[in-house]
Formats: sequence, structure tokens, C-alpha cells
Amino acid sequence: MSKTILVVEDSPVVASLLELVLRQLELESIVTDTFRKARKEMKGGQRPDGLVIDLDLPAATGWRLLREMMADPDLRSVPRILLTSRAVPDDEIALLSDGISACVDKHEFDLKDFEALVKRLFVSGRDG
Repeated sequence: MSKTILVVEDSPVVASLLELVLRQLELESIVTDTFRKARKEMKGGQRPDGLVIDLDLPAATGWRLLREMMADPDLRSVPRILLTSRAVPDDEIALLSDGISACVDKHEFDLKDFEALVKRLFVSGRDG
């Protein structure tokens, strides 16, 4: 059975690149572009096996989404990759360090590095 990764990214170009990497690794993806849609997917749908979250979402930040996930026992253990286009202060990361598997700077984004990260976090240990 394929794992499902929830991608929360408001840039269509970045979302397409992320989907491409996930598809190449035979992972299913659900792509949303807002906090509200992501929350609906997490609450109403099947629990994702991994998340890729843009910290700079319109209307509500990825930090808010991450905090809600940390409060939900069913989602707390889901591995997650944060994407950001700004410097993230160490104190922000420290606040939620248990909830972050990796933080990727969009300005230094490299497809091969991202693919390796996805393999390590979402593919290793996969059934079948």
C-alpha cells in the first residue's frame, strides 16, 4: 500500500515540484493551498503518513497548523517537513522541535536533496 503525504503549499510551482518528487517515489499526495483546507483533510480524511508544510501560508501560518497537529494524539507522530522562504528564528524551531522532522529553505531548495529527505522520512520502513 502506498503512503499518502499531505502537501500544504500555496505556490502552484512549488506544489508541482513537490508532487513530482513524491510521485517519482511512488507516494500518493494530497495538495492543499490553505490552512483551512489542510485542517479539513487532517480532521476529515485518512490520517496522512507524512506532511510537507509551507510556513508562510495566507490567512494562517504553517506554525498554527503544526501546533494543532502537536495537540492531536493521532497526528503528533506523523513525520513532517517544513518549507520556508524566510529565516526561521531558533526560538520558533525550539518551541516545536518535537514536531519538526526537517526544515527546508526554499531559497536553497534542491530537488535531489529534497528527494533524499523524503526517502529518509517517508519511504524508509514502508510496507511493500
